[in-house]
Amino acid sequence: MIDARYTLFSHIPLYADPDGALHTNRLWEKDLSLHIGYLPNLRLCCPVLPRTQVPHPTDADTRIDGLSPERVVALRPNQGWGAVLANIMPNLRIIRRALRDSDIAHSSGVGWPFPLSYYLLALRRSGAFEWVMVIESSDWMIPQGQRGTLRARLGQRLHGRLIRACLRASDARIFTQAWYRDTLLGHERATLIAPAIWLDAESILPESALTPRAPGPLRVICPTRLIAEKGLHTVMQALSVYAGTPGAPPLHLDIMGEGPMAQELARFAKSLYLAAGPARLRLIPPLPYGPAFFEALRGYDTALIASEKEEQPRIVFDAFSQGLPCIASRTHGNLSVIDQDRTGTFFTPGDPADLAAVLARLARDPAALSDLRPGVLAEVALKTHEHMHRTRAAFLKRVLTRA
Repeated sequence: MIDARYTLFSHIPLYADPDGALHTNRLWEKDLSLHIGYLPNLRLCCPVLPRTQVPHPTDADTRIDGLSPERVVALRPNQGWGAVLANIMPNLRIIRRALRDSDIAHSSGVGWPFPLSYYLLALRRSGAFEWVMVIESSDWMIPQGQRGTLRARLGQRLHGRLIRACLRASDARIFTQAWYRDTLLGHERATLIAPAIWLDAESILPESALTPRAPGPLRVICPTRLIAEKGLHTVMQALSVYAGTPGAPPLHLDIMGEGPMAQELARFAKSLYLAAGPARLRLIPPLPYGPAFFEALRGYDTALIASEKEEQPRIVFDAFSQGLPCIASRTHGNLSVIDQDRTGTFFTPGDPADLAAVLARLARDPAALSDLRPGVLAEVALKTHEHMHRTRAAFLKRVLTRA
């Protein structure tokens, strides 16, 4: 238990009813509840909008009962550079006020285009707070193997310098993978490597529930947002290569998700079907994170993660929880949580021929993936959302003087 006044600075908005009750999405409410479990004096500094302005019903479908409105300081939302420039001084004053009531401040490197950590960096010398920095994504980094536009290269250099300055100025740093620490900070003390996980213990399939594989072609699931950064153009090109490979065995790939690439993927899936080749692609709608989602995963042999960026994807542990090895792009985020030939296999990011070759090898003997399933389940045995929070709490208790 950490009794200090702990303020979490976040770009994720909350939505308020006329009576002041606060709502958010189900997963963020769960995460906040786990925070409150060891941070009884948790405060939040984030945008607060009327519930009538929620963009999607699921963004505000869960009431936050453990956090009173009096412990929430409302920020102005920053959506694009225009809002950032208009709000920079008002938000600076709001954050300064929130810091006066804080013993410990918690921020991250997310929140494009202007992470809230930059405000804390500007106020660092004027405040007496201890600072926790969390690095779990890197939207500003150009994917490996890509040159990026001039604007992207300049943005990467600027954000890299500012994030490094924030990390040096902070008192405790939590990274989701060692590569972030090594690239952005180095081997400093007061650091923790803790992979990001949403998984609950009750969602993990017992090894005794593993069943023999049903006959048929290799069945692959790819749960993802339908955006280019997730490597979906590489996936389509790989399926084209696969379809043109003489003697390629049948392969069924389902992409589960929604996003701006949906129509492009649907057209491509239709073209594969009309070509009557060995590869089949199906676009299926996303399922809510919970029992139905995990049950659906069990119908596949493997999960495909083709992301081109360096984030450590949470979906890896979701797949592991149902005994599914992963086919993943060889990014630092994927390398940090998947072991070659034990819990999955890799292909070169952005290389459709390499992905097609991996798919062909596995499709020739899909039953071989079943041999990995007990080891995959063992890998995820203690990797749950609750365990992640317990690990973070113990770390903060150890390194912060006010904890």
